[in-house]
Amino acid sequence: MNDGFRPAAVGAFERAFAPLRRALLHGPLLAGAQETPPAGTPLLLVANHSSWWDGFILRDVQRRFRPRSRLFTLMTTRELRRHPYLRWMGCVGMEPGNAASVLRAFRRLRDEARHDRDAVFAVFPQGSIWPATRRPLGFERGVSVLASLLAPVTVVPVGIQLEALNRAAPTAFVSIGPAILAEGALAPATLERAVEAEIDAVRHFLDAAGEHAPRLWPGTGTPLPRPGHARDAAGPRIDDRSR
Repeated sequence: MNDGFRPAAVGAFERAFAPLRRALLHGPLLAGAQETPPAGTPLLLVANHSSWWDGFILRDVQRRFRPRSRLFTLMTTRELRRHPYLRWMGCVGMEPGNAASVLRAFRRLRDEARHDRDAVFAVFPQGSIWPATRRPLGFERGVSVLASLLAPVTVVPVGIQLEALNRAAPTAFVSIGPAILAEGALAPATLERAVEAEIDAVRHFLDAAGEHAPRLWPGTGTPLPRPGHARDAAGPRIDDRSR
């Protein structure tokens, strides 16, 4: 396999892109993901799609789990034609709404998973960009088909929200949920609720911390407080003396 994928191209692009990224985006700040999924099973990162930055953000999530693994990301054929070099970075094109095109892309990912059981796959089941506040998120059923083709696969729900706060460039806040081992198809609603729970945890934290959120962010390995849990209802504490 490995059609079009060039590890050297990934490194070259990210080095060249890094200065612009630092100027335009703060973070991402990751939280959650206490346990690293075991090797030997592909990872499927399932996230909401709230900004242009999301594909790059999931690269940071991939590095959290498997920094040496290849990452394959689904995107529209139209966007891939505009940026053909992304093929070298593992992007796979498809035409939303075209069943044959979608299935062809899914089978390509299945073949990659069979070839490399430590590969990582990223998908945004909403199909287009929507605000993180949208409820329900509106996951397409194709995510269930993809999970069944990759199975057994470890599915990792990811919630993403960008906020400018007191910076010109927004900060990307990311909550990584508990991994789900899928032996077959998973209902889109199940994955949608899992991602919504992570977004809600981010929003709950931001509501409590406001502009202090980057300083108070717990970091990778620590789950965010869950809305509705009595002991976590107040969210993070802000010490006025340390401002």
